[in-house]
Amino acid sequence: ENGRATGVRLKNGKLVKANKAVVSNATPFDTIKMLGTEQELPAEVQEWKDQLGKLPRHGAIMHLFIAIDAKDLDLSHIEDPAHLVIQDWGRSMQDSQNLC
Repeated sequence: ENGRATGVRLKNGKLVKANKAVVSNATPFDTIKMLGTEQELPAEVQEWKDQLGKLPRHGAIMHLFIAIDAKDLDLSHIEDPAHLVIQDWGRSMQDSQNLC
């Protein structure tokens, strides 16, 4: 409605209206297929859709957001310490070869 998602139309045709937000648990590639045609999308959404096609596809992925106490970890070798990959949970996180 007026360029905004206000609900979801199910395959059976039923419309489920959102109270606060419409959220997709699908991949960005699957979500974009459900947003409508170019004529129906606001310019910002169409720009995101166009940019999305340039991203590499890696098959199945999963994101897991967790927090750890990194107070005593030396993260000086990590370019972006907000995004860590722990190679082996059985090894120490103090081992710089275990974090990237």
